[in-house]
Amino acid sequence: MSSLRVQSTLKQFAQIAIVCALFLSVEFAAGTSSFPYSPSNPLVGFPVRHHSGSPDLFRRRLLLRNATLPLHGAVRENGYFAADVRLGTPSSAYTLIVDTGSTMTYVPCASCGVSCGPNHENRAYDPTASATYQAVGCSSDRCQCGVPSCTCENNACAYQRTYAEHSSSSGVLVADVMQLNDGGAGLPVVFGCELKETGEIFKQQADGLLGLGNSPASVINQLVAAGEMADTFSLCYGSVEGNGALLLGAVQLPKSVQSSGIVSTPLVPSAQHPYYYSVKLKGLRVGDDDLNMPATVFDQGYGTVLDSGTTFVYLPTQAYQSFARAVRKAATASNLTMIPGSDPAFRDVCYGNAPESRAAGSLETVFPTLSLTFGSGQTLTVPPINYLFVHSSTVGGYCLGVFDNGSAGTLLGGLIFRDVLVQYDRVGGAARFTSTDCQAISHELRPLCSVVQAGEGVEAARDAMRRGDCRTVGESQRQDVEQVEDGGFKLAPAPGGLPGWNAAVHPGHPAFIGVTIILGLALVGAALALALQPRLRERVLRRLKGKRGSVPGEDIALVSQGRRFEILSA
Repeated sequence: MSSLRVQSTLKQFAQIAIVCALFLSVEFAAGTSSFPYSPSNPLVGFPVRHHSGSPDLFRRRLLLRNATLPLHGAVRENGYFAADVRLGTPSSAYTLIVDTGSTMTYVPCASCGVSCGPNHENRAYDPTASATYQAVGCSSDRCQCGVPSCTCENNACAYQRTYAEHSSSSGVLVADVMQLNDGGAGLPVVFGCELKETGEIFKQQADGLLGLGNSPASVINQLVAAGEMADTFSLCYGSVEGNGALLLGAVQLPKSVQSSGIVSTPLVPSAQHPYYYSVKLKGLRVGDDDLNMPATVFDQGYGTVLDSGTTFVYLPTQAYQSFARAVRKAATASNLTMIPGSDPAFRDVCYGNAPESRAAGSLETVFPTLSLTFGSGQTLTVPPINYLFVHSSTVGGYCLGVFDNGSAGTLLGGLIFRDVLVQYDRVGGAARFTSTDCQAISHELRPLCSVVQAGEGVEAARDAMRRGDCRTVGESQRQDVEQVEDGGFKLAPAPGGLPGWNAAVHPGHPAFIGVTIILGLALVGAALALALQPRLRERVLRRLKGKRGSVPGEDIALVSQGRRFEILSA
């Protein structure tokens, strides 16, 4: 072959390599090169199980957004866990109780006045102050409330909710944008603008409720229906100190969680209660004491429901009595004594002379663990602090956070899932439980403050930083070092990058090796092209000389701000 033909062939190879390099750069910029998902570990990565259908559908799946909303609150101080959600344009923050047992999301309306409680943390939502507000009329397809259904008042779509604690919320539906703290634009959602509150809702500090039930009215269903988010979310409630995280969409989880034991059980559809997240509970074990009872006990009433908005655990009478006897037997054997509860209005079952809550791990020396066996046959074992709450007036005193629910059904409230990541995989029809440090997950998965600033502005980022809901550049760098030492690296989203992209790629991953080889060949080809084509080389050099270097944005005016950490008790 002549030297001219060799040179011509090399030029063609170089040109093809340049095209490949450009294609790969576009794919990486679009986020399609994130490879953390593994079908064997459904808690990890994007839920793209098969590359089927059109390329556009595949790309849309890869571009789904996700968000981590840090939770605040604890059992003793609040009785609930809440997330800060920003609504409207310009956005305002609202503290909302996360509740899988409810479908409606609502905040106080500015016109509510004295009909809404005086203790709420933030100012009421003012539709007239938001540039993106839209009214929802009675004939609108967005007028959806689930059960009970919407009503019509003055041509406005109206809702009403009443709860077992004898509190209520009522108002009208409105449409506005909700921020996800991922640097992207706000997403349109429909929620309630309260015109009246009663009971505990009127008294509470939280502004309102974030309904996560499985209904077209819930925020998660709206985002999934709009094609913005994968049909999954997770809740992780902190233990004694409280706090935690709400993970919307397929959020990439830390390696420590991925390697933990996962307990999985099917979500059981219910024609009578279609909006609940129900599972099959087969039995309970207190320590080594198996509470022998038929599994049908837990099928009474509405069955077994996962309800994050309920503080405690409620069991059918037979199951409650067996549980209480087993705990009393173990407590008596540990020389604990029964003491009266702190509130005479309730007949709480309490024990004294136990270790203090700051040494919660030592509770297992005097109280037994609790094991729940689900319909899948798999068992979740939780420590005593997950069925106890701290006595408010006696040091070393603990009370049962489990109560008799008659024949109404079984409610597994937030208490029993402290330091347990609960994933609601609605596509796969499964609930998954992983014991973990929920405070650590919240701390690690918080967005960069610069990302919050890029999507919502400086004031929103300052507010998030003040509450500890975002992390600074320095914190991110320290985490990156820890990730590298642990065998991988993490690409954190930055301003201007793909909203919500959060990929973890490890050097040993086959996809990482393949991409590295392709990129290497592309770079060799580009080098050959520059070497063999002087005109191309000159054009590239001219472009480089005429272009200033750029540095990714940093947390200007945020890094120096003081941070507040809330230390709460159970």
